[in-house]
Amino acid sequence: MMIFLKRHKRAMIGTYIIALLLSFAVRHFLSERIDPKEGQQVATVREVKSDGTYGERPIDIAYYDVVPEGRSEIETIVLLHGTPVASGSLKGLMMTLKKEYRVVVPDLPGFGRSSRNIPDYSIRAHAIYLEQLLDSIGVSKVHLVGYSMGGGVAVEYADDWPDEVSSLVLLSAIGVQEHELFGDYHLNHSVHALQLSVLWALQEMLPHFGLLDVFPLNKQYARNLFDTDQRPLRVALERYKGPALIIHGEDDGLVPLRAAREHARILPQSELVLLDGGHGLVFQKPERIADPLVTFVRKVFRKEGITRKMASLERVEEAQKTMDQMEKFRFEGFALLIAVLGLALATFVSEDLTCIAAGLLVSKGIIAFFPAMMACLVGIVIGDILLVLAGRLLRTGLFRLSWFPIKEERLQRGEAWIKRRGAMVAIISRFTPGTRLATYMAVGVLGAPLKKFVFYFLVAAILWTPLLVGVAVLWGEIVGDLWGSYEEYAIISLIVIAVSLLFLFRVIFPLFTHRGRRL
Repeated sequence: MMIFLKRHKRAMIGTYIIALLLSFAVRHFLSERIDPKEGQQVATVREVKSDGTYGERPIDIAYYDVVPEGRSEIETIVLLHGTPVASGSLKGLMMTLKKEYRVVVPDLPGFGRSSRNIPDYSIRAHAIYLEQLLDSIGVSKVHLVGYSMGGGVAVEYADDWPDEVSSLVLLSAIGVQEHELFGDYHLNHSVHALQLSVLWALQEMLPHFGLLDVFPLNKQYARNLFDTDQRPLRVALERYKGPALIIHGEDDGLVPLRAAREHARILPQSELVLLDGGHGLVFQKPERIADPLVTFVRKVFRKEGITRKMASLERVEEAQKTMDQMEKFRFEGFALLIAVLGLALATFVSEDLTCIAAGLLVSKGIIAFFPAMMACLVGIVIGDILLVLAGRLLRTGLFRLSWFPIKEERLQRGEAWIKRRGAMVAIISRFTPGTRLATYMAVGVLGAPLKKFVFYFLVAAILWTPLLVGVAVLWGEIVGDLWGSYEEYAIISLIVIAVSLLFLFRVIFPLFTHRGRRL
């Protein structure tokens, strides 16, 4: 097999490149076409940029718009899907509701049959796309039903266009940041970045001719999570004053029940309906969702819906409590194990950012200091070892290349130097973000002894990890902002310091001696 691969290596590489180019061409052709499903219509709106402004490129949104026969002057319900599913997941609920209401169900851009390549996939951008769609089809007042990630879109829309929202329904919906995944934006963002990088590589580096573009778990789905910031949703929920309904499955494994209870607390005017089942209730048993939903909409239509002003005094007082006054969620048991594994894996994306995120989790009481710190420490050391092993594989491959310019004797000299200076190299690189990847790969390429360097990495990580996690515990999010500046200028600062010291010891100090002045 190896002999076959060596003989046909160039042919295989050429075939791969040609297939990849053809795949890109097919994907580009398909991306320019909007092929709506039966019953769908297409509206063209303006592109939404990441700063919320409009771009020049037109974006097509495929959507269902169904109206009961012989009915006029009826209420309009908008159903918003989650991720990675599209409007198809809500079709059963749509068919149930259309007997009494006008129902609009869009494929949000990036999903289903709508345009897929957009600048911003966040819930904020989707809310702006939704406003353009409803305006284009002449809908000015709606009952918003947001399922899963679509719940975030609904909250954003209700916050920006409150006069256009008759009621808000959160259906197995996301909301406050504190109850999403690990509860911290920075840590979640790191996990989403890892997921995005993997799915992007699969989607862009494999010749799939568009098959992965329509596969649910693709880069569009990953971008939706990566681009979305749930931190503003708490304030948006606190500002919402209209009637609200929260429907949630008691066994929901994707959006925890505690999130629904927190949303019900923040919305003192809300009704909380808990059903037996999980996150997929909406498409598994849509009739169970439709019953409380229709009852609620009828009540709002009769002007019997409860607004924030009409909420009971007890619930208003409960809603006014801060997170510090509430019983906090804390990782325990199996959830703690998953959290520790998640932190360790997140270090493979960004070691320092994960340490800061772990410190934030500790400061919020979500996890204890020791398991958070140890998860980061173990993940960092394992990542360091993997980089060295990758360097060793690279060394083996380089010597098989006839054009490789560095001779064996030079690598031997480098190996001798790295053995003498190993501890110093490990410590300096650990405290200098941006240098670790190249440094640890170089350690592997130079053939340094693995056991000795594992010890060095462990010592460096023991010095660094508790320090960074501890600082993040004490000063919280300020550390994250400062860290961005430090990472940006750390390498430049190190070079400036190194050059300055070299000039000081090689030029300035020798001027104070007779021999030095002669030299």
